[in-house]
Amino acid sequence: MDCAERLNMTNKTTNQDRAKELLFEYFDDRPHNTFIKQDNWVQCIDERDETAFKNGVLFSLLDEKNADNKVKEVVNFYKEKKIDFRWVIGDFTQPDNLEQILIDNGGILHSVSTNLKAKVSNFKPLTHPDIELEFVTKNTTNIYCDILNNVFASVKLDPKQIELSLLEDLSATPQKWFYILMKYKGDYIGTGGFKVMSDFIYMTAAAILPEFQGKGLFKYLQFPDIGFDFVNEKNIKYVMTSANKKTAAPILSKYGFEFVNELKLYMFFNREI
Repeated sequence: MDCAERLNMTNKTTNQDRAKELLFEYFDDRPHNTFIKQDNWVQCIDERDETAFKNGVLFSLLDEKNADNKVKEVVNFYKEKKIDFRWVIGDFTQPDNLEQILIDNGGILHSVSTNLKAKVSNFKPLTHPDIELEFVTKNTTNIYCDILNNVFASVKLDPKQIELSLLEDLSATPQKWFYILMKYKGDYIGTGGFKVMSDFIYMTAAAILPEFQGKGLFKYLQFPDIGFDFVNEKNIKYVMTSANKKTAAPILSKYGFEFVNELKLYMFFNREI
């Protein structure tokens, strides 16, 4: 069964299993992560990184009678350690009132995104005379982190921890994470990247500095003219990404990306900043 068939499964139980597989593969090779894997639960803990970047509940199938107690248990765990965390709500989460339970326990709806997929054959790398794209190296991780921290300020990222993660990813053998910097008229203004999964590419969220948003530059990060030799060499057929439902997703849908499912991200802030 290829990636497209797996992503198009309509049986809810099978979708749940596939969602867990993807989460395991996406997070499991991250150093310093404690990864809790259960039939009804996926949780990521990284006490070195006190941000929601590496901490939270990613998959939760809870019994309605015990859901409130479980949420309180998780909230108290991260609160005692003064660690921010996220809770992902998708079509694979239970019970139906889990969102309200999160809100009652201090959760804040941060964003609504859609998972999207596309065939690599649909990609037509885009170029622009004023845009240059380059892969991030160990010498440019600080630039990548500064842009990311600026764009995603509401998530309260820790640039130092992100840079440590980047350096680990760039030093890994084999390298699975590849990060991209965008230059516009000579200045760095955006970031992107992708991870090589077992049978497809996962593209990370593209980020463009606020003052350059709304200028039609986003698509050059999601359809970069670098990295395609690598994709072709690995015989990758499909690409997946997660995009903001209101902003990025409509743009990507014009370029061959198809809807897979919707996700809501609830944030809990516990750090003393």
